[in-house]
Amino acid sequence: QNARRYEAMTKTAKHLRAMVDTYEAIQKERISAENRLRAMFQGVDETDPLRQSFFEKLTQLQNLEKAIARDIDKLLKREPVYTEFLHHVKGIGALLSARLIALELDPHKNISSWWAYFGLTPNYYLVECENGDKFMSPKVPAQCKYCQAKIKNAEFVNEAPRRKKGYKSFWNPHARKLVYLISTSFIKLGKYYREVYKTKKEAILKSDPNIQPIRADARARRYTVKLFLSHYYQATCELNGIPYTLPYSIEILKHDSLIHWKEVVAREKA
Repeated sequence: QNARRYEAMTKTAKHLRAMVDTYEAIQKERISAENRLRAMFQGVDETDPLRQSFFEKLTQLQNLEKAIARDIDKLLKREPVYTEFLHHVKGIGALLSARLIALELDPHKNISSWWAYFGLTPNYYLVECENGDKFMSPKVPAQCKYCQAKIKNAEFVNEAPRRKKGYKSFWNPHARKLVYLISTSFIKLGKYYREVYKTKKEAILKSDPNIQPIRADARARRYTVKLFLSHYYQATCELNGIPYTLPYSIEILKHDSLIHWKEVVAREKA
C-alpha cells in the first residue's frame, strides 16, 4: 500500500512538472508580448481597432493561463501532502505548492539531503579530485562523483553556498530560486512562518548589533525555509508511510525543537 502511495505521488509530481512548465512558459511569453504591445501603442487611443485586436489576443493568453492554473489546482487535490499540509499553510498558494511537489524530492533520503538540494547548508567544501574535476559539496565525498577518482583536496568554506568560478555547484538552481520565492511569500502573506522569520531576524540583530540588515534577512529566510522544508519532509514521509529521522541537530544534539507538521496546520487554522 505504501509503495502504491509513493508511486501515485511520483506520477502526480511528473504531471505537475509538465503543467507548471507549460504555465510558466505561456506566462513569460504573455508578459513579454504585453510589454512590447504597450510600448508599440504608447499614446494610441484605447478605442483604436488595431490596438483592441492585439490586446484581445493577450486576453486569450490570460484565459489559457487561468485554465491551466485550474487544472493544476484539480491535480493538487489528489495529492495528500497538499490537501493535508500545504493547502493550510499561509503564504503557500497552489502554484508554489505545484512547483515544490514537481521537484520530485525523494522522501527516502534524509532532510539534510533536501537542504543541500536547495542550497541551504551552512557551509560547504571546495573539492578537487586527482583527475582535475572541481566541484562544491556539502561534505567531503569518498571519491569524485563525476569520475570516481580519489579526492586530491577539500577546502572547507564556512559560509552559505554561493557559486564559485571553476567549481560545479551541488544545488538545484531552480529549487534555490523556489525557496527564495517561498520565503518572500511567507514574509508578505504568511502567518506561522512569518512569525518564525520575524522572531529569528530579531534574535540575529539582537545577538550581533553590527550585522548588516541584508545579512540578517538572509539568515532569517534560510532558517525559516529550512524549518518549512523539515515540516514538508515530515508530512511527505508520514502520509506515504515512509520511515524518517529528524534533523541531526534535533534528533541527536537536542539543539532545537521541531514541532510536528500537524501542529503547524493547527496553528495556521487557529
